[in-house]
Amino acid sequence: MKETRKIRALSVSNLLKKKYVLLPFTGAWNDAFSEPQAFGVWFVYGESGNGKTSFAQQLVKYLDEDMNKRIAYMSLEELGGHTMQQSAIRADWREHGSRVKILDEAYSPDEISEFLSRHKSPDVLIIDTIQYWQELYGFTFKRYLKLKHDHPKKLLIYISHVDDNRPRGSLSQKILADASLKIFVQGYRAFSKGRYIGPVGHYSVWPEKEKDIWI
Repeated sequence: MKETRKIRALSVSNLLKKKYVLLPFTGAWNDAFSEPQAFGVWFVYGESGNGKTSFAQQLVKYLDEDMNKRIAYMSLEELGGHTMQQSAIRADWREHGSRVKILDEAYSPDEISEFLSRHKSPDVLIIDTIQYWQELYGFTFKRYLKLKHDHPKKLLIYISHVDDNRPRGSLSQKILADASLKIFVQGYRAFSKGRYIGPVGHYSVWPEKEKDIWI
């Protein structure tokens, strides 16, 4: 007979006293996203050619240099190819040390889970894109929940294609609903769409091009 677990619950006063590990974002990053929790799931989505990849690369640079995070970037579309190299140059990754790792092969969810379990493994994993991971390995929402549950002290950032400004596919839409920070990139602006929103509510990915679209 299966043993029944004891249900644990917090009082309201205990909940209000609870301390969380937040990322102390400043400047333009705080204006857009306030101080988000350091763990959990973030979701970045947008049409091609609107600055989605550029935003992800700027985020990597900020998390590394200002938040002192170890980062692994799995670009399933580019891997460690020449286009990824050029993107890294444009994002000024030249000064990044060993804290930023580019995964130059496609890895399954099980392989990634084992990788995240290692001593001194990355604090942050970026998966670009969720659609490629699903096509390559049959990634499901159940597997997504297990990865999140098994690594509660990691920050998992999923990048998604869109159709008509909505994440492409039902899996992506479920992950979007579950994510603590939802970032929609359009016209070289990254908008906070939920749970953590700063006083401005968006981040300028490419100010020069952004002005041509929004002003």
